[in-house]
Amino acid sequence: MIESEKERSRKKFYDDSFREVFSNVSLVKSLLTNFVEENWVTLIDFSTMKVKTSTFKGISEDKRESDLLLEFLLKDNTKILIFILIEFQSTYEQMMLRLLEYLLRVYREQLKTSNKLSVSSPDCHL
Repeated sequence: MIESEKERSRKKFYDDSFREVFSNVSLVKSLLTNFVEENWVTLIDFSTMKVKTSTFKGISEDKRESDLLLEFLLKDNTKILIFILIEFQSTYEQMMLRLLEYLLRVYREQLKTSNKLSVSSPDCHL
């Protein structure tokens, strides 16, 4: 099925809006501190947030960019990456497979610049 220009424009608007909203440090801090009930969130130095490239081609047919890879330093200067992915999938299984694909791509990107991989702990909220 050929996608219309109007449909591409609508998707771009949503993708750009998502990225703009979730690139806001205050919003990300609120999101993590209020929804992720893990002690490691209190260790994040939110003033160090950087938005990283996170568009991975070939994961979905529609090539949407509604994902965000954020880099932070912890208070002890350890670098961490947090991947924010908002998905509207029909089944939980599809979402988990897609999350694993993204995680593999993040690791491959890390290996291009370092011989170390970050530890990852996916936190899914349904």
